Amino acid sequence: MSANGHECSTTASDVVRYFDAYPYVADMTLDVIIMFPLLVVHELAEIEELKKFGIQLDRDSILNDPARVEEAHYQAAILEMNLAYSLRDCNHVKMRLGVIRTWLLDDRIDNGYKALYAELYARVISMLDELAGPT
Repeated sequence: MSANGHECSTTASDVVRYFDAYPYVADMTLDVIIMFPLLVVHELAEIEELKKFGIQLDRDSILNDPARVEEAHYQAAILEMNLAYSLRDCNHVKMRLGVIRTWLLDDRIDNGYKALYAELYARVISMLDELAGPT
C-alpha cells in the first residue's frame, strides 16, 4: 500500500477487532479474504479510513456511522481496483465485478453511494476491456 501512496498503520489485531465487530461480513470471512492479497489491501484500506474518521473498531461505533463506514468501503474499493488494474490482475478484476454489482442492489446502501458504485462498476468494465486487449 505504501508503494502506492497509502500509508497503513493497521495491525493484525485491528483487523480481527473489525471482523468481530462488523455485522455484514458473513459472506467474506477473514480466512477467505487472506487468500486474496488485494482483498487484504481492501480491508486494510477500509480500516485505515475508519481510523482516520475517528471511528472505533467496535460494533456500536460502526453501526452508528453508516455514512462514514460506506465512505471507507468505497475508498477501499477504489484503491483495490486501481491496484488490480496496475498489477494487470484480470482475474481479480473479473471476480470483483460481480461483487460490485451486488452493491448496486443492496438496500442497506444509500442511493448516493449506489451512484458512486455504478460509476465504479462502469470503470471496472472499462478496466477489463483494456486488460483483455483487442479481440
